[in-house]
Amino acid sequence: MPHLRVEGGEPVAPAALHAALAPFTVRDETGVLRLMACYLEREGEDLLLELLAAESAKPQHFFAALRRRDGAWLLRCLPLTDPEKTPAVRRLLALAGLRVAACLPGSRALSEDLGPELAAMAGALPPD
Repeated sequence: MPHLRVEGGEPVAPAALHAALAPFTVRDETGVLRLMACYLEREGEDLLLELLAAESAKPQHFFAALRRRDGAWLLRCLPLTDPEKTPAVRRLLALAGLRVAACLPGSRALSEDLGPELAAMAGALPPD
């Protein structure tokens, strides 16, 4: 399952990250990538991202968990809504990780699974 870590930067409370993560939409020739909403978990420790990746008339609506672990934020697909790992889903996860890193000054998004997507999507980060 593709996942990524956002490491470094100033420590930020989950509620502050929740407030900083704004929905976005990226449209290109391959389809639409969208962060639809961000939810703060009841205990205030984890975040849930509602995501939509639409390519070739095959939209996939799914959720990704964003959890703080060992001084970093870990982003991975929620197993209950586990989407097919299409190129659009992989690009959207990379883009969401880059947006999280942009909300945490001095941090960077890293992934062994999504390295090429992170490099490709770095220039496609939508404005806040």
